[in-house]
Amino acid sequence: MLAAILAGCTTDRFVPLAGQFGALTRDAAEEQNERLAVVIAEERERSREALTERAADLRAADCTQAIAGIRVAMAAALPQSTATCRVIEREANGTLVELPSELRFDNIAALNDALAGYAEGLILLAANSAEDEAVLTQSVSELTIAIGELDGAIRAATGDESATSTDRIDAAGGLLARLGTTYMTARRQAVLKRLILEADPLVARATSLLGGTDGALDLYDSVARYAAIEQAVEAAGAARSAGDPAALGEQQAALFDAVETYNAYPAEERRYAAIGAAHAGLAAAARAGADAADLSAAAQAVIGLAQAIGATRKAFAGETP
Repeated sequence: MLAAILAGCTTDRFVPLAGQFGALTRDAAEEQNERLAVVIAEERERSREALTERAADLRAADCTQAIAGIRVAMAAALPQSTATCRVIEREANGTLVELPSELRFDNIAALNDALAGYAEGLILLAANSAEDEAVLTQSVSELTIAIGELDGAIRAATGDESATSTDRIDAAGGLLARLGTTYMTARRQAVLKRLILEADPLVARATSLLGGTDGALDLYDSVARYAAIEQAVEAAGAARSAGDPAALGEQQAALFDAVETYNAYPAEERRYAAIGAAHAGLAAAARAGADAADLSAAAQAVIGLAQAIGATRKAFAGETP
């Protein structure tokens, strides 16, 4: 796909390149949310195992109150009680206490969803070759809504309540969608370029935030991978002490494999940096006065993104990149 894009003429290359960027970015955002879901599940299991180990006296609170408005006294005894059915703990002195909040990544997951939604909008608009005014306008509307949602997700993740660019983006998209031009494909490319320029600062901010999240996930995953190395070292030491050459060779091989697995895991911050760089390249190629060299540079940046995501998938599958 990318090779074919590189081989095309300048006027034909921008739209499919934007679509390819969208596909790669959507995959990256969805993969990070899958990783977050795994971490949440593991931490929930660890937390609940700890409750079992110390034989915690667990109770249910607010369930019947939520349904029928009864057992108010029990609910009133809890700090900051709400009418949401949940599990609480009864301490030895009879005090009812809330359990620690379970690990959640709602804002980050929503930001990934918004970035994936923007990417999906690029894919759909880039693929929309219908010569129908209503169809094109709908595709543009969906992409502008996605950009607005990306803006909102960034503000939710950062706590920034400053004014948004959503109204400006909506106005730009609506205007461009209705420009009276002769060729539908030329208009589609103009819309894509304008909206990519509008979205570029948002994508840059989102990828910065999500790159940091991927780095934190790498650190989380590295603990288990390092534990495998320690286990391999201990097993190899035991085989050496036992004077068993065959077992020693097997355990030393396992140590080499554990170290290779540790080193094969890619630095995920680079993947989101690649998304930001690829989108910046598209924005540069979309600006007035951009030439074939700008578009080629954008294509190379998208290729770099594809390579980064490919390395990630191989590592997740236990392969060596």
